[in-house]
Amino acid sequence: MGKIDFNVFIGSETGFLKGVNLNKSASIVKNFGNDTSEKKGKQIASLCWGNSNEDEIVVGLKCQRLLTFDTDFKCFNWSRSYDLGEGPLVSAFKKEGYFITGLESGEIGILQGFKSTIINTLPKRNNSDRRIRKSTLCCVKPSELYSTQIASGGCENNLAIWDIQKPTVEVFRAKNVRHDMLDLQVPLWISDLTYLPRSNLIAAVTRHKHVRLFDPIASRRPVINFEWENNPLISLSAVPFLDKQIVVGTDHGRMALFDLRNPSNKTPLHVYKGFAGAIKNIYVHETLPLVASVSLDRYLRFHDLNNSKMLSKEFMKSRLTSVLVRKTLQMEDVTRLEPKKKKKLKPCNVSRFNKK
Repeated sequence: MGKIDFNVFIGSETGFLKGVNLNKSASIVKNFGNDTSEKKGKQIASLCWGNSNEDEIVVGLKCQRLLTFDTDFKCFNWSRSYDLGEGPLVSAFKKEGYFITGLESGEIGILQGFKSTIINTLPKRNNSDRRIRKSTLCCVKPSELYSTQIASGGCENNLAIWDIQKPTVEVFRAKNVRHDMLDLQVPLWISDLTYLPRSNLIAAVTRHKHVRLFDPIASRRPVINFEWENNPLISLSAVPFLDKQIVVGTDHGRMALFDLRNPSNKTPLHVYKGFAGAIKNIYVHETLPLVASVSLDRYLRFHDLNNSKMLSKEFMKSRLTSVLVRKTLQMEDVTRLEPKKKKKLKPCNVSRFNKK
């Protein structure tokens, strides 16, 4: 067998990085373990490309351990543990030569070698300000347009923008939407967010079923805000080659494509079906109309972005947390689900029932 080039990489709760080679005839799956695999707290919480060449993957474990995986030699070539706070790691990526990590307890770590700078993302509260929930950090994402900017959000922790070169200064802090008709505060829990491509706009979803679009230049409040479904929204991905279009996933196995160019249109363009568990992570291909997703039912799925058709699904044996797709993946590699043929009913021979 020749050299296997994996075109999909998946993170799992068992701590293994799964390399998947999808092709026209079959799929090949291989587990890449490390010295921390299958131990308590060593689940993979985050996957991100380390560079534009896609020859390095930054792997973040919940135990605040960072690893880098070489996709050419197919091995882990760097590993280091950090102790930046009390909470588990929720995000990790590489930007401008720095490793950026986000912890659930609210700290963002800016790491270079053995040096680290910590940003506390939790908003300042007055002693009289009582909250039902404790403030946490759920996600940290980098900006494509601004090389040093990152955005964060979480539970009772609204969208904030930070500059990694000036970590002590808060660039932007969003405000919650206005109170509801009963003059009660709308609950806030940002579960995922992303910068829209080639833009300073930021899309976010919440566990209180809100889809929001922020324009930091125009307003501190979201410029678009609406609800979808009746379930928490937990995953989000922007479409790289389309303007203001995002794919949203729920914790009840629903996924949909939204167009945010028209603020009055709150109906999804497409709804993608076939899931049986929470959609943990979504990845839209850089150039092709392909949507990859992983869910708690242990399946990797590919849908057609334009018509919501499921193209393929692969059972991965373990609970999945994150997914990355190479640019080299082709459309014919994933179109392996044949349409079900309708069974033709044979005509019934009624003559035998008429016999006396």
